[in-house]
Amino acid sequence: MRENREPGKSPGGPATVRGSLIQRPPVKREGVSGDEAKPGDLPVSTLVSEGKAHGVKTVGFLFRGVFYLGFLLALQFLTRIPVTVRGAVTEASLARSMAYFPLVGLLLGAAAATVYTLASLVLPAAVSNLVVIAFLVLVTGNMHGDGLMDAADGLFSGRQRDGMLEIMKDSRVGSHGVMAGALAVLFRLVLLGQLPAGPEKAAALIIAPVLGRWAQVYGAAMFPYARTGGGTGIFTGRVGRRELAWASLTALAATILLSGIAGDLADFVFSEGVLAGTVKGMVLAAAALSGTAALSRYISGRLNGMTGDTYGAVSECVEVLALTVSVIMLKY
Repeated sequence: MRENREPGKSPGGPATVRGSLIQRPPVKREGVSGDEAKPGDLPVSTLVSEGKAHGVKTVGFLFRGVFYLGFLLALQFLTRIPVTVRGAVTEASLARSMAYFPLVGLLLGAAAATVYTLASLVLPAAVSNLVVIAFLVLVTGNMHGDGLMDAADGLFSGRQRDGMLEIMKDSRVGSHGVMAGALAVLFRLVLLGQLPAGPEKAAALIIAPVLGRWAQVYGAAMFPYARTGGGTGIFTGRVGRRELAWASLTALAATILLSGIAGDLADFVFSEGVLAGTVKGMVLAAAALSGTAALSRYISGRLNGMTGDTYGAVSECVEVLALTVSVIMLKY
C-alpha cells in the first residue's frame, strides 16, 4: 500500500501497489510502446500520477452495468484475482466501487473459511490457522498489512505532520512497522486458536474481512484526504454517504445473518434465533463502528486527514477487533 511507487517503472514486470489500488505496468504490444499505450491496451485499471483513470481490459469474464463495474473494480483493487472489465473507468466509478468493498470482504472471508475447513482435514488446528492467515496475505497482496506498517512508522515517529507523511512514503520499513505487522499476525493466530472449529469460527473468519473493508469506506467518506496531488485521494475524495450507506447495509446484513446462522441454523429460522443473531451481529457492528470511528479520528487528527496507508491500517485493526469480540462473545 505504498503511495510513492510510480506505475510503469518495470514494464512487463509484476504488479506494484499504490494506495489501495493494484498497479500494473503497461504491456508492450507490437507497434505500441509502454509509454504510448492507450487505455484499452492496459491490462488492468491503472491510476496514473496525473490523476487520470484509464480503462480496464483483462482476460476473463465480461460484465457490464454499474453494479458489475463497481464490484469488479473493488475486487480488482482489493485482491490479486484477475478479472475483466471492458469500458472507461472514471474517478467517479472508482469512488462508487468502494460501496462494494464489504462484498469483496465477504468473498474473501468465505474463501478463508473454506481454506480452513479443507486444511483442518489433514493439519492440526494451529497449523490450519496459520494457513488461513497466509492465504489472506497472498490473495490480497498484503496491501493492508503494508499500509499498517507504513502508518505505524509514520505515526509513531515523533515527527510533525509533514515528517510523518514523508516517512509513510518511504519504501523501507522501520522498527515500528515491523512490530505492528508482527503483532497483527500474532493477534490473528492467537484469536483464531481460541475459536473452536465449527460454525462460530467460520462466521468469524467471514465477518472480520467484511468489517475490515467497511472500515475503509467509513474512513474515505467521513474524513478528508491528507495528501495533495495524486494517490488514492483523486477518487476517495468523491466517496460520500451514498457509498457509505450501501457498504454499511451490506456489512450489517452479513454480520447479523452470519452471527445468527453460526449459532444454530434450525433455531435461526425462528424468532429466538433471529433475535440472538441480531444481538450478536449488532454487538460486532457496534464494536467495529466504535473502533473505526475512534482510530480514524485519531489518525485524522494527527495527519489532518487519511491516506491509503491509514485506510489499510484501520482495516487491519478492525479485523483484529472483530475476532477479539467474537472470542469474548463465546463466553456469554
